[in-house]
Amino acid sequence: SHVESLRESSVFTTVLHQYEADRLAYIQLFMDEEEYERAAMLAEKYLDFQVLVDICQKTNNKEKLNSYIEKFSDQGFSKFLFTWYIREHKEASLVQHCNERGGEQLVPLLSEQPSLSWLHDLALRQYEQAADTLNDLAREETELLQRKKSQLSLAKLARLASPDPCPNLELINNALTIIGYQEQLPSTLLASYGYDSDNMRLFTPSELVKLYISDENPASDDCVTFTTALDIISYVQHEKDRDELNTEIWTKAVFKDSWIDMDPNSPQSVVQQMFIFRLIDLCILRRCEELVPPLEDLLALDQLAPLKENSTFQYLLRVGYEHFTKHTVMAM
Repeated sequence: SHVESLRESSVFTTVLHQYEADRLAYIQLFMDEEEYERAAMLAEKYLDFQVLVDICQKTNNKEKLNSYIEKFSDQGFSKFLFTWYIREHKEASLVQHCNERGGEQLVPLLSEQPSLSWLHDLALRQYEQAADTLNDLAREETELLQRKKSQLSLAKLARLASPDPCPNLELINNALTIIGYQEQLPSTLLASYGYDSDNMRLFTPSELVKLYISDENPASDDCVTFTTALDIISYVQHEKDRDELNTEIWTKAVFKDSWIDMDPNSPQSVVQQMFIFRLIDLCILRRCEELVPPLEDLLALDQLAPLKENSTFQYLLRVGYEHFTKHTVMAM
């Protein structure tokens, strides 16, 4: 053809683009007049897959679309169609097509879209594979809370529906537990940090601990809030980070009260009112005494340096720990 004869010429690209534009305009004339058969003949001749897909959509002819998948399998029609579904945000139609007769060539391409492949797995009752895919998606999700929660919830349902629901179920439950902790954060606390509670990003367990015990948390004067922070520590991956967070929690608990103003002459009644000992008592009630640091470890903390020389602090802390030790023995 004339265009091909110019392939080695410097004007080839320009001429080719003009030729393709003119050809598309010519085909479009038939499309505008709804002469779809003529338009299809030209589109098939020149492998204009976009026009072929448009015709099938306008005529609602799934059978013809499937015939093109077969006819142009070596020319990449199925790949084009798959990409078209994604580009047009027709993911549901894509999955439906994969599940229908004639859409078999689209199925292997789903592996490139794990956010959709699990739907196909569910349709085939391949629950274990769907659960694994959803779990992988949730593990990779680091941005939106609700998206991760949905992925985990669906993964759990798929896992429970599978023949062997045990694998990964504990991991899924743990991840959902962490999300539950985040959902319990007061909206006023989130607002104070500029977070949108309706479009919440994911917090790490370490971030959650710091938010729970922060002064901006209106519930931070409640010992239950601190025990929740202690619970969250177990989900922190690295031991060093867990130790640092545990230190931060107990340091905060110590500074909840002004030790200097305390009356050392009635220590038993005083310590029972102090935040740290109410927190310790709560740990005893919940049978998680292992979360309470030993007295000597607490006294050795550099963060408590301003209080270490205070005799009232030293005395009341030891009295409180004796009370704690007594209750621990009684609870055993």
